[in-house]
Amino acid sequence: MSDQHYQEQNQGQPYPPADAQYPQYPQQPQYGYSPYDVPPEIQKWNWGAFMFSIIWGIGNRTWIALLCLVPCFGTVFMFILGAKGNEWAWKAGNYQNVETFKAVQDTWNRAGFVYFWIFVGILALYLLMFLLVAIGLFSAFNSYSF
Repeated sequence: MSDQHYQEQNQGQPYPPADAQYPQYPQQPQYGYSPYDVPPEIQKWNWGAFMFSIIWGIGNRTWIALLCLVPCFGTVFMFILGAKGNEWAWKAGNYQNVETFKAVQDTWNRAGFVYFWIFVGILALYLLMFLLVAIGLFSAFNSYSF
């Protein structure tokens, strides 16, 4: 609609009207936090974001987590997600209050923490097996006579 057409229909008032009300982003009434005000109680390490980076990012609509797909950078970005994940998930999510957010992220945290220790345990077993094989090969090589 052109300005002239608007003014003809609205008795010569300029477009937009001087008293126009623009919608404000709704505040979360119970706590007064907007998505851009990150509550201090949720600014902590997120094991779910660290261990399940891509899946966590899709589930929380935090698309920046897809940077973990970039070779070499992805490993570093896992640590960034662990540190900043809660903040980004709060800003991207539509949570009613802090308790709801914490309940969702606590599930991710538990799963990520358990997965981390399973990963450490499997890594320790692989290192132990490698060490035992290396010791066996070394002792077999030393006992071999030329």
